[in-house]
Order: sequence, then structure tokens, then C-alpha cells
Amino acid sequence: MRVTNLGKQTIQEGIDPEVRWGRSRDGEWKLIAFDLPASKPSLRRDLLKWLKSRRFERLQHSLWISPYFDETWNKELADSKFDPSGVSLLSGSSFAQSSDQGFVKKSWNFKEINRRYKKLIDFHKGTSVQLLNDSFGAWIHEESALWRDAYEMDPFLPNELLPKGYLGKQAFISRRRIFTRLRSD
Repeated sequence: MRVTNLGKQTIQEGIDPEVRWGRSRDGEWKLIAFDLPASKPSLRRDLLKWLKSRRFERLQHSLWISPYFDETWNKELADSKFDPSGVSLLSGSSFAQSSDQGFVKKSWNFKEINRRYKKLIDFHKGTSVQLLNDSFGAWIHEESALWRDAYEMDPFLPNELLPKGYLGKQAFISRRRIFTRLRSD
């Protein structure tokens, strides 16, 4: 069985974790604060979906945080239906008792992210060449579901912000080994 370049892109789902982990940041947090009218719940749903797809996480109910902000997002927000007076983009650092690790711990559930990556790592450990040859379709379906389960939660933070014991890198290496083996067969 051989994985094509298109298959590889699909497997990574548009994010290269190594690039994300290796990104540098300016030391400031990017925040989006919003106050959208209760009479327009679809606007709130659209904004929350947009924030999640860009790996922002909730710091407080209407305050979402990310270690970086892509400039193309300004245009996306400007082109959307959001009233600029209801959505504010901010950048800054904490001058109170909060630390970068405190923001990470409060915002992202790394206990759950690690639990999901552990399931994927254990799945890879149970994979044999014979299993791949006999039931590749079922295997790739389950492997992809396990990856997506963890991937959807992982913000792929820069190395300097990753909490101790983070399993995403180990899972990525495990996954790369498996798919490298598939590409070479």
C-alpha cells in the first residue's frame, strides 16, 4: 500500500504541526473580544466557528485568545457580517499575576488533548505490517478518526508555550513513522 502526496495532504488536514510548533511569537497574546446582539444568535455561532477553526480558545465567555494572529484574518473578519463595533482585535501581554503558562492552562484542555493523543499512540503501537496488509481500509479509517479527534482540540502552540508532558509531538512522530512505512511499501 502506498500513500500519495494528495493522501499526505489529506492526512495532515492543512496544518503542518512542526511548522506550528516551531513558529516564533512576539511575546504578546492576540485577543478577540466580542459583544454581539442576543437577537442575532447566528452571528455568535459564525464567530465562534471562525475562532475555533483558527485555533483560538476561550479565556472568558466573550474573550478568546491565541499566541499569534495571521494578518489575512483581518480581511476575513472585515468581509464577514460582524459589526466592527461588536468585535475587537487586541494584542498585549499581561501585567498582572497571569503568566503565559497560566493562560495556556486556563484556555486549552491539555489533559483531554493528551488523552486523545495517547489513544492514537497506543493504536499505532498495535499496528503490524500484516494488519495493514489485511485490513488497510478499516485501519486508515480508525487512524484518521483518532488523529482528527486530537487534532481538532490541539491549538498547535509554539514550543515555548507547550505544557510539560504534551503528547502531540510524540503522536505526530508515531504517525509519521507509520505513513513513511506506507509510502515506502
